[in-house]
Parts: sequence; C-alpha cells; structure tokens
Amino acid sequence: TITVSNSTKSDLEEFGFSRVFIVHNGLNVEPVDKIPKKSEKPTIIYVGRMKRAKKPQDVIEAFKIVKKEIRDAELWMVGDGYLRKKLETKARNAKDVKFFGYLDKRTKNELVKRAWVIAVPGIREGWGQVVTDANALGTPAIGYNIPGLRDSIKHGYNGFLIDTNPEALANGIVEILSDDKLREKLSRNAVEWAKQFSWDRSAEEFERVIQNVIQ
Repeated sequence: TITVSNSTKSDLEEFGFSRVFIVHNGLNVEPVDKIPKKSEKPTIIYVGRMKRAKKPQDVIEAFKIVKKEIRDAELWMVGDGYLRKKLETKARNAKDVKFFGYLDKRTKNELVKRAWVIAVPGIREGWGQVVTDANALGTPAIGYNIPGLRDSIKHGYNGFLIDTNPEALANGIVEILSDDKLREKLSRNAVEWAKQFSWDRSAEEFERVIQNVIQ
C-alpha cells in the first residue's frame, strides 16, 4: 500500500495494513527564486473548497479576532463550494473580506504570492498540498495540528501548527503578521522546504517502492 504521509501511514497500520510505503506529493507550481513582493496590507489567504471538512468558517471567525489587533488586515477567500453563500453572509459585518470564487491557476498563484500567510484549517488531510504549493511561492502556512498538515508544516520553520479552534488560529496569524523578522524567516524557509518536492522525485520514490516489492 502506498500513501503520501506518515500520518496516513499510521492510520493504515492501525487498520492492519502491514506493508505501507510513503511516496510524497510533488508541486503544482514552480518554486520562486526570491520572496515575491507582498501586498501592502497584512493579508491572509484561504485557498480551497468551501465545505465543512475544510472548516473555512474558522478562518472568518479568526479574522474577526485578528482585526481587533491589526486593523488594516485583509482576508482573501479563494475557492467555491456549498458553504460559500453562508460564509459571505457570515462575513458581511466583517470589513476587508473578499471572496474571489474559483480562479484559474495563474490568478490564484499571483494572489498566494502576494499574501503574507495562508490559513489552513480542516478536519484532516492526506498531506497538505495547499501548504507546499503556497510555500513554493514564498508564503508560510498556519494550519491546524491535524493528520496531514503536521506532515507538511514544520512548526516554527515553514509555518505554524496550532490548536484546532479559531482563537488559536487568530493568535498565530497575529504573531506572524506582527513580526516582520519572523515572517521573513518563515517565508525563506518555506521556499527551501518546498524545493525538495517535485513530481520527478515522486516518480523516483514510486519506482523504488516497486523495486522493493519485486525484490
């Protein structure tokens, strides 16, 4: 059995799978050479489906707390889904929240490049593709300490892992947005972390697994 992270490997082994191999995901973007120019205002971005398992509502709640500390902060919500209308209603009283809907890859990546941090809540992930793709574009991640994200986020290196609630998410965001040196360090590390992943590497890992099984 092949999976993409230690978290999922552990889950499979608990179910009785005895031979589980890990093949990491690659990147869906080209890593940047240097940290891109960021938005003038402190900006948080969410990228993903707007459905319950992804908990986009937690980002809205966290942002309301963030605004009390950082008044010029902005939130960009990228993606679509059955929760979008409810989220737009929820965010009506929150200033500086913009919903972009589904975007083409180029436009989405440009927004991710300009964002100061990407917020990644949720219930569980296999890996956290949105994390490594954002990291490759020079944007650190703050994510819930859940399976998958605890594999793709190294706490204090390419982002933060925090408790699974909006208040903890808000506190982590405020810390990153308020500390220029910390954010710059996380951004640099994020690019270096992402550079080790590629679909060519994934293919090589897959080939090694096949050779191992054959032997």
